[in-house]
Amino acid sequence: MVRKLFLYAPIFGNVAYLLQDEFSTTLAAGSVDSTDCEPGPGTRKVQDNETIIEIADARIQLPAQGTPTWGEESVYLDELTRAFGQVLLIHSQLSAAPANGVIIGLGEGVGVGFADVDNGAINFSTNVMYWNGAANVQVGGAVPTGQDLYMAVVLRAAGCFLFLRQGSGYFELLWHDTSGNDAAVRPKWVNHSAASYSSYARSPLAMMYPKPEAYDTFTRSNGAIGSSEAAGPDAQALEAIAYAADVGTIQINTNKAIGTVLGGAANRAIATLECDSVDVMIDVDITNGTSVAGQVLRYVDDSNYIFTYHAAGAARLTKRVAGVETSVVNAAAAYGAGNTMRVTSDGTTFILHYNGAYVGQGTISDAALQTSKKHGLMFADLDSTIDNLCIFPRGTGGEYNRLANFNTPSGLTIADLPDTEAIGKYEGSNPIIPIGGAGESDVQIREIGNVLYEPTDSGKEYKTWYTGLNAAGAQKIHYAYSSDGITWTKSASNPVINARKAEDPYVVKVGSTYYLYAEDKEAADPEEDIRYWTSADGETWADQGQIIDVTNCASPVVWKEGATWYMLYENYPVGNLDINLATSADGATWVAEATNPVMAAVDCKWGSTTLVPDDLVKIGATYYLFYHGVVNSVWKTGIATSSNLTTWTDSDRSPICPDGGTQAPTTMVYYDSRYVLHYYYDTDVSGILRGYPCAFAL
Repeated sequence: MVRKLFLYAPIFGNVAYLLQDEFSTTLAAGSVDSTDCEPGPGTRKVQDNETIIEIADARIQLPAQGTPTWGEESVYLDELTRAFGQVLLIHSQLSAAPANGVIIGLGEGVGVGFADVDNGAINFSTNVMYWNGAANVQVGGAVPTGQDLYMAVVLRAAGCFLFLRQGSGYFELLWHDTSGNDAAVRPKWVNHSAASYSSYARSPLAMMYPKPEAYDTFTRSNGAIGSSEAAGPDAQALEAIAYAADVGTIQINTNKAIGTVLGGAANRAIATLECDSVDVMIDVDITNGTSVAGQVLRYVDDSNYIFTYHAAGAARLTKRVAGVETSVVNAAAAYGAGNTMRVTSDGTTFILHYNGAYVGQGTISDAALQTSKKHGLMFADLDSTIDNLCIFPRGTGGEYNRLANFNTPSGLTIADLPDTEAIGKYEGSNPIIPIGGAGESDVQIREIGNVLYEPTDSGKEYKTWYTGLNAAGAQKIHYAYSSDGITWTKSASNPVINARKAEDPYVVKVGSTYYLYAEDKEAADPEEDIRYWTSADGETWADQGQIIDVTNCASPVVWKEGATWYMLYENYPVGNLDINLATSADGATWVAEATNPVMAAVDCKWGSTTLVPDDLVKIGATYYLFYHGVVNSVWKTGIATSSNLTTWTDSDRSPICPDGGTQAPTTMVYYDSRYVLHYYYDTDVSGILRGYPCAFAL
């Protein structure tokens, strides 16, 4: 029997959506308004003055108007609540793309004019345009007709990221900014003269958190420029990259970058960052001094690089090849101190924007400038300044292709996951382990532990340990057991570890002995060490003392394979929380892995600066780690995989949330005839919950 991994619905198996319309049922023009999205959730509304909007061939059709007028032929769906990482995906195809085409994207309210699509949209007209509700910004070339176009809008707290995939290519970043911040937005189609159709609109429960390859506000002490920052513009965890002083010297002065020594053949100062991508979207805010400053892209050496600047009323993009400089883009753009210069590179094509407006585009095909991943800053004087460097990958290397996973409503399949078929969702009452009543030792429950399954221990086949807090907030370890994993009994001996405050328990049984590892809350630094206890029955525990004592470590996940014990634990370096690995021969004396951290916050694909291990399962030769993290104060669960425990890859499906998008700071996997999860709300005031099993694919 093929087995599958089970989590709680409505997240996976089929990709789950907050809003979904596959336009499945044929509806004649005049009968589309106020119908249900299929399969849902959601409803449709249309403004159809010419009675031409219909659903046919599993797509909504927006024909060209007889008398084109903005706002007379439009469609919108139900509201989505703004949250950083919320995704909208729409497939479209155009058979005609005139100067006034069709605007597709997000807008506030029920208005259907072009100004009402103002929270992230593409205007598919003669060229691909970013539409902000008031103006077009050209962000691409001619709109291809007769080709599948897949657009994605990813919301920020304010503004959005806008992506487009053409045909079988990759999702590429078209634009990002912070304009548009309505709390509730709707998918909208506002047609003028285009002839188009869309075959779906989807907003998945799972989030995506795009993050730059480098970000720098230069907010640090005057002096050496040092490294880029470890957090992005939306608080994403980033790798701090050291600047290379390629030519001259660039330093920090009053929270700005400034050239202090010019040099090289062109008498400039250049500092670059070794990024991951050749093709990027790079922004800097420039204030000119006696001369100019700007970006550098694809820096090779003093004789070969691409750079920008603003001078004599024009924004300019120039290439330098073998020491010879050639203008690529040079077009009028009104100068303003602190305005943003943006360059988008895509193979040999370069698009230049200044102050949010399109300047022009050009081609650079010189072989010397096609492979370098060094991008950064350029100064031609000692008094110009640069602020707010931001470098996002363009996406030509597949950096954003997890958006394609959200576009697969049937999900993915991993045929070799050992488990049984789905048993349907759990319909019993939650929480399965509630908080205690007034005066009890677990009036709050948090930092729940793993679940042991012991089929030969009648009546206590399932065992779990968890952190209970009394009214004074003291953390103590508690124990509960169950015969079926659904109805649980709390131990009469609770709290079973009462002599010391502790939380985040993890229990492993070796032979006839239970070993409980936990975060010691009695230490001088209450999150500085891990302690362990032993027991013969899981209720009466003997303190065996501290085992890990490095700067700030916590949240152990422990297991034994062969003769070796393994522990993944949370470690607090400066700035972020990473995951470390340690090994032991006896479960008592531990040695930290030399290459720690084995999973750093910068490895997290969804931008969490905190990674806390929760549970682990090994299936075949692959380890699956469940961990939790946080973005914008919302805790969710991620999943990473490894074949060697020292190198972890975050799943494109991270983050997940077992309870339909609400906070789920800890999830635990256990095995009986299936994998399911336990979790709890961040408020700590419900207890331990069990969700709905469903097929899951990483």
